[in-house]
Amino acid sequence: MNDVLNVLCLEDSPRDAEIIRELLIDAGYDLKMDCTAVEKKFVSLLRSHRYDIILADFKLPGFDGFAALRWSVEICPNVPFICISGTIGEETAVELLKQGASDYVMKDRMGRLPSAIQRALQEVKEKQALRKSEEKFRNLVENTLTGIFITNLQGELLFANIAFCKMLEFDSVEEFKNYGVSRTYWNQEDRAGFIGQLRKSKRLVNHELVLKTKTGNQINIILSAYLEEDRITGTVIDITERKRMEETLKESLVKVEAADRLKTAFIHNISHELRTPLNGILGFSSLITQPDITDEEKENFSSLIKVSSNRLLNTISNYMDISMIFSGTMEVYQKPFDLHRILHTTREQFQPICAVKQLDLILKIPNETGSFTLHSDVELFSKALSHLLDNAVKFTNQGEITFGYIIKPGVLEFFVKDTGTGVSNEACARIFASFEQEELSHIQGYEGSGLGLSIAQGLIRLLGGEIRVESEKDAGSIFFFTIPFEEKLKEVTRPKEKEIQIQIPERPVILIAEDEESNIFYLETLLRKANITIFTAVNGKKAVDQCREHPEISLVLMDIKMPVMNGFEATREIKSFRKDILVIAVTAFAMKGDEKKAMEAGCDDYLAKPVDKDSLMNMLAKYGYFKSTMI
Repeated sequence: MNDVLNVLCLEDSPRDAEIIRELLIDAGYDLKMDCTAVEKKFVSLLRSHRYDIILADFKLPGFDGFAALRWSVEICPNVPFICISGTIGEETAVELLKQGASDYVMKDRMGRLPSAIQRALQEVKEKQALRKSEEKFRNLVENTLTGIFITNLQGELLFANIAFCKMLEFDSVEEFKNYGVSRTYWNQEDRAGFIGQLRKSKRLVNHELVLKTKTGNQINIILSAYLEEDRITGTVIDITERKRMEETLKESLVKVEAADRLKTAFIHNISHELRTPLNGILGFSSLITQPDITDEEKENFSSLIKVSSNRLLNTISNYMDISMIFSGTMEVYQKPFDLHRILHTTREQFQPICAVKQLDLILKIPNETGSFTLHSDVELFSKALSHLLDNAVKFTNQGEITFGYIIKPGVLEFFVKDTGTGVSNEACARIFASFEQEELSHIQGYEGSGLGLSIAQGLIRLLGGEIRVESEKDAGSIFFFTIPFEEKLKEVTRPKEKEIQIQIPERPVILIAEDEESNIFYLETLLRKANITIFTAVNGKKAVDQCREHPEISLVLMDIKMPVMNGFEATREIKSFRKDILVIAVTAFAMKGDEKKAMEAGCDDYLAKPVDKDSLMNMLAKYGYFKSTMI
């Protein structure tokens, strides 16, 4: 035995103490023994030292073995206590054992002391091992997320871990017991059936059911239990979230399947909306060159090509807008603008379309005079309003369309009212969803991508407003949308446009910076008829060089996307040495925010491709390159 045995010996006979020492050394113990016969000293040693075993004589001066045992149990209850006496009786010995002594040895049989000590120490080890095992099991039971319980057949709770209590919204096991476990059970008939299953089966029985919590909520659980004598022991797993996810997945699957069908229809619609105008453009472009057509037919074909081109451009713009709205890349640039002017301009734009269908177009505004300033993004606002008016015109075959606004606290509420086909109440709840229509056949016979309302909603939300619809089948619709409005901004003066003074010669010189030969040819054709001299550059670097070499160039039509040096970089470079030169950005990007980027780069104005003759000539007339009567 290599370990040191720390012994506290309570003995008033030095001779007996020495006998004990020699006996234990002879038994192979590496011994360290403290000895005393005084109660006070005995207690002090118990408090200040750590002992493996206590050996105590029964009769001592001033106290006895019972007193010594009580001190031992109080101060170090896990240390074995063996009584050694020559006069102890059997009844006294039994009483000592009852009160916690590990053993007793008669002094006339001291030879059994080593084995008694070995047995007592072994019992301590076994108790410690059992205690650790119980502690691990207790920690496992209390810290697991699985509920664990024991009840009797009458439903009385005998045990529950914290996890089970928390599942049922109890703070403690005692609260759970006082509440009454039977109040959380499912209906009694099902419970009786489950107990019947437990009686028949010798295995674990699994059951899925719903329990009520303390607050009356319901949770879905899987109960696994077995019956042993009259006790039900089981585990509980909360599957409420799993059930909720299953239901969500089912709903999502239905939506995905519906979306798949709608997207298929939408893709077909995209194909139709692209191919239809392209067919008109390509078809009439080939016919217009035929030698046997009349001037009237040429004019008609040209008009149809323009209509088809505009339709194709609007379709592409819609797809770009919805893409930017979905991706969150649509930017908002707020500034004061004259609301009444925008509303009247919009009415002028839609008046000819309504006239074709013999519809009255009515603009209603509050009893206000003069201008009315709104602080918002004028481009997004105009586009949203146009989509709603376009929708009204599309689905209205007779009657009138009325639009305008009213002032409410903190907002302007706009409306677009029509006497068209209307939609059902059920469809009103989803009419703004992307790829949604009242029904797939709803758009048959109508032009458009079917994204107008989705785009309008996205734009209005970007402006901080909301949109809603009131409609009745075959009785028309009213679309309402709000835009935040601050009363103090009502009279804000519109910012003055940048004044540009350029001395224009009798025959102006213009530089076309463009890398596409077809675009150069198109612009040259338009400008030469206006008595304008033209230079060209196929990249930004050459545009800069041309402006250095030809001071007579007074205006640059600057394409933004070019090789070597893009239009923004070229503009900055040109403006660094020719501040007086007029630069107009011309870009096929035509995305929200491109105009602002162009202005920040130093451009003086902005044209979006495709550039038509009227737009270009109006832009040049704006800066005095010729009189407007020449357009």
